[in-house]
Amino acid sequence: MCNSNLLQGKVSPWRYQDAISNNEIEITVSHLYTTIRINEKCYYFRVEDGVFDGTSTDKTVKPFPDPFPTHEHHLQLSGCRLV
Repeated sequence: MCNSNLLQGKVSPWRYQDAISNNEIEITVSHLYTTIRINEKCYYFRVEDGVFDGTSTDKTVKPFPDPFPTHEHHLQLSGCRLV
């Protein structure tokens, strides 16, 4: 049986619009990454071990089907740009 909560790990998906700073903050979880997005900037953390794995300036994160892609390959295929 597949349990969708396994993808959530210790952090659940979340979105927040800060009324004071007007920042849009979002947390998404895929099979490979937990992503924290603040406005247009994404910060990637590997689900496997929680290690920070890089940033991009794309607003969306699209999961990559290969279980072992390189970070650069994942971002390239998702349309994100490494900075």
